[in-house]
This record gives sequence, structure tokens and C-alpha cells, in this order.
Amino acid sequence: MSSDRELIYIADPMCSWCYGFAPVIQGIHAKFQDRLNFRLVVGGLRVGTQHVLGADQKETIAGHWHEVHKETGQPFNFDFAVPDDFRYDTEPSCRATVVMRRAKPEEALPFFDTLHHAFYAENRDLTKTDILAELAAKHGLDNETFAKEFEEDEVKQETWDDFAFGQSLGIRGFPSVILSDQRGMALLTSGYQKYEDILPALEDWLG
Repeated sequence: MSSDRELIYIADPMCSWCYGFAPVIQGIHAKFQDRLNFRLVVGGLRVGTQHVLGADQKETIAGHWHEVHKETGQPFNFDFAVPDDFRYDTEPSCRATVVMRRAKPEEALPFFDTLHHAFYAENRDLTKTDILAELAAKHGLDNETFAKEFEEDEVKQETWDDFAFGQSLGIRGFPSVILSDQRGMALLTSGYQKYEDILPALEDWLG
């Protein structure tokens, strides 16, 4: 579309509050996609960690998940049944999102939701390339293309550029929504908000 107004959604596929916010951003997209350009930027919540997640940490994280579930109603598998060698590194799933964004822009947001659901409701290990490729195939991106693009230096750089973009704006939490037009940028939300709470401010900005 030709609108000079843009909604920039900064989030991470393995961020529980972003998962909780998924129905909200989907609702906003459905209502305003004809009036706004939507831009999905990956956040890099936990990048490059090599520490194997222990039982105590899993229990702590699952506690956060209960909070998100209580507030948003999103389904979780609280068993957190990931492999014993699981390292909570969100870079691969962020990079997979960039691959989808480049190859099939219209599928970027739906794919993001698929990643959310796979991790939180199904406890799929999103650090594994084969699992990411399997999920990308559900959105029409064949395994060979995904695997090739996933390892491209340009894709890796674009992923890190996304991380740097959020940091340059001072974003410290996800999800965050930025509104941009010829007047500049404005923060709509940093953190979870309900659809009915966020809608008036967005409509006022558009109005």
C-alpha cells in the first residue's frame, strides 16, 4: 500500500508476552491493514546463549508462562518438555522469521504466530533448523529454499540489523509497537496491553 503511515511491531518468537500479545497484533492487523503499512522487526530476546537450561530455570520460566496464560488466555504446555540439552537462544527463530519476511512478506506475521504456538503450546525446540524448516513449509516455503536462505550471510546480517534497530530506539522490552509517519515515531506500547485498551490511542493517531 502507499500509505506513509507505518506500524512497527518489535517482538521475539520465543517471548512469552509476545505470544500473549499475538491475538492483539493480529486483530490490529486485520482492522488496519488497509490504512497502515505493517513492519515486523525481530527483537533478539536471548541471543547466542550457550548455557543449557536447568530444571530450576525451567520451573521459573514456566511460572512466567502461568502469568501470561492467566492474563491473556493463550494456551501453554507447562511441562516445558524440550530436550535436555536445550539452550534458550532466540537467534535461530528470529533469523527464520527474517527468511520468511524476505521470501513471503505476507506470511511473516502468520509464521511468527506459528513459531509462538510451536514453542509455547507444543514445546518444539526452535533452536533446531530442521524444526524451523518444517514450520516454514506450512507457509509455503520449501525446505531447500529455507535451508539455503537460513545460512546466507545477508540474512544473518539483516537479523542483527533488526536487533540493532530496536536497541537504537531504546526498546528494552517486548512486545513493543512503534507508530511512524512524516512527523516521526511514537511509542504505542512497550509491553502487553489488551486490544480494547490499545485501540483508542491507535485510532486517535490515525484520525
